[in-house]
Amino acid sequence: MTLLASWVAVDPRGIQSMYMASDSRITWEKEGSHPRYDHFKKLYACKTRPEMFGFCGDVTFMSNIMEQLVSMIDAGVMFKVGYSPELKAKTILHFLEDNYNNSPQGVLRLPMELLYCFRMKGGYKARFYCYRFICAKNGCWTLQPVPLRQNRNDSNVSYFICATGTGQDKLKEEINEYIYRKKNGFSRGMFVAFCDALEKSTPEDTYGGPPQLTGLYRKPNSPAITFGVNYRKKNYYLGQDVDYSTNNTLYNIEWRNDLFEIWDPILRKRKDGAQKQPRNA
Repeated sequence: MTLLASWVAVDPRGIQSMYMASDSRITWEKEGSHPRYDHFKKLYACKTRPEMFGFCGDVTFMSNIMEQLVSMIDAGVMFKVGYSPELKAKTILHFLEDNYNNSPQGVLRLPMELLYCFRMKGGYKARFYCYRFICAKNGCWTLQPVPLRQNRNDSNVSYFICATGTGQDKLKEEINEYIYRKKNGFSRGMFVAFCDALEKSTPEDTYGGPPQLTGLYRKPNSPAITFGVNYRKKNYYLGQDVDYSTNNTLYNIEWRNDLFEIWDPILRKRKDGAQKQPRNA
């Protein structure tokens, strides 16, 4: 199915950034085996708006409508100016329900879920939001807001806000080990725990493959970002191996490695001047 999660990075002024991560594996049901493909796109980041999505469930249905939904948001035809966070979420819920009702019934794999994270305003007035859209086995959709602490956090500790999919139990084990036991309450700790959960997946698991990563910054007028990720000594973008590219085009995007360090994809090392992120610090 999927491993899908989101978390926020916090500083004394509140939330400074929000991230979403997923695996890249899809599987097919076949008697006696689980055929898999480990390079499927599961995260979607708008190119002109501070909005990002991730899904788990039926890949044919979700991947198709996600391409359409993100294109409509980027084109400015999805939301009216001035929509509140609740109205934006309800508009997407209607979009999902309408498309589901127009799909062939009885052929979609249920349950399925869409995770929606976005920012309103920017700078120190920025507010971040997260909603879950869940389609149960009976085909009914529900909308669940995910509560966030918007204002100053006295502990300045980053935190997970959502984990879902078939790999969520393994992720929670890694969160407990890496973040709580080692007291690593930083944003990098969240991503390290996520990568550790993927590292321990097996060929029989319904989650696995390289991680995908998107994010939102507090910077005014900045859209969502899709990061490249160096994982197991290979460079990936949205689950696809891009090591065949040896020219400077890889510098067109931001990169992180599995320690969440800023990464140089050509020189294959932590970027010059970037902060080192010790695994156990």
